[in-house]
Amino acid sequence: MKTMLKRLAFGPAPMSAHVTVGLQQPNAVTRVILEGLDAPIDVSRDHVPVSLRPFCIGLYLGASLSDAQLRGKRLHLVLTDWDEPHEVRGRIALQFLETVGPRLRVFEATGSANYCLSPPHMLAREARDWYYRRRKKKNPYNFVMTPSALRALNVYYMRPRPVSLVTVMDGGESDLFPMDLIGPLSSGHFTMALRSTSPAIRLMERSRRIALSAIPASFKKTAYALGTHHTTLCVDWNALPFSVVSSQEFALPVPRDALHVREVEIQAVHRIHSHTFFVTSIMRETRCGDGDSFCHVAGPYAYVRRMEMLP
Repeated sequence: MKTMLKRLAFGPAPMSAHVTVGLQQPNAVTRVILEGLDAPIDVSRDHVPVSLRPFCIGLYLGASLSDAQLRGKRLHLVLTDWDEPHEVRGRIALQFLETVGPRLRVFEATGSANYCLSPPHMLAREARDWYYRRRKKKNPYNFVMTPSALRALNVYYMRPRPVSLVTVMDGGESDLFPMDLIGPLSSGHFTMALRSTSPAIRLMERSRRIALSAIPASFKKTAYALGTHHTTLCVDWNALPFSVVSSQEFALPVPRDALHVREVEIQAVHRIHSHTFFVTSIMRETRCGDGDSFCHVAGPYAYVRRMEMLP
């Protein structure tokens, strides 16, 4: 009875805003289109998260557009199924803020629409989330987003976000932690957004050299356990629950079972609202194995696309 009432109130999709899945080709699941200019622009491989409070997205739009052409425009990101581009799953309204780095335009999400759930189910879920957010606010260490930003983030995660393990070392300090606020651009750069309170930031700024290891779906529990390393800068590499090898370019320790290792060098660092945004150059990419990548994706979208969720 309890399950039936819950389904009636909130709908059949998972209650979690984001779920974990294993995907063979995570970049070929959802298209991302920028609308509002003279013609739509496919930015499926040219969008990256920049900040969560407020929620900001970076788009690489090349040199053909000026900042003046973006200011005051009513722009939207439209998320559709990759193989059915007319099946619109969500929209995010954007307001242009600034240009940073290699012509990366930063936009703030000012509104959103989620078509994976009915309006009554959306309202019920938001009321439930509001209740739990009020309880979280009592803990000053919790990272609380505004309801509008959180809605937009949940739409943004309709595009699956592969999780990588980040390795950074300098002198006697080291860190190893999971990240999904990362992404490549067609400009050849690779970006990372890390909460500015993370102790790993100063280590990354000193070292400038980082290895990002795409991990298989079987690493789910291990990756979450490694999230605790955000508070320390001393990894016991011999105590890890997996074997490590040295990366080919920087000789950094990376999982032996990684699917792909991307070694990058930091070119620029920007403080953007709640996050520190790194622009890097890719120095070497190494394909290590095949298999499903460990990814985060919006729960309702995973449900409507019939994705198999990891336990």
